[in-house]
Amino acid sequence: MTVLYVTQPGSVVRFEGGTLTVWAEEEPDQDDAPRRRRKLAAIEPHRLEAVVLLGTTHMTANAMRLCAANRVAVALLDSGGNLAARPGGSSRVPHRRPPPAPVSGPP
Repeated sequence: MTVLYVTQPGSVVRFEGGTLTVWAEEEPDQDDAPRRRRKLAAIEPHRLEAVVLLGTTHMTANAMRLCAANRVAVALLDSGGNLAARPGGSSRVPHRRPPPAPVSGPP
C-alpha cells in the first residue's frame, strides 16, 4: 500500500470525483497577479494506506470523509515532524453529546 505525504506549505487535499487530489498555490509572477492553483497529485483512495499532512498543509472535510469510508489513516504532523493529531475513531471519544443533567430547584 501507499502513503501519501503532503509536505508543500499551503497545499490542500481535496475530494474530487472519487479521488483525492493535492493542490498547491503557485507564486504569482507579479505582485498584483492573482494566485493560481496547480494540481500536484491525484490518487484513488483504495490505493492508499495513509495520508500524512506536514506543517501548514490542509485537508477538506469531504476528503477526510472519503478517507474514513475507505479506511485510510490520516495523520497531521507539525513542521518539526511531531504528531499533532490523528483523526479517526476512538472508543474514548463520545460520538454524541451527552444530554444535559437535570437541574433541580432549591430544597
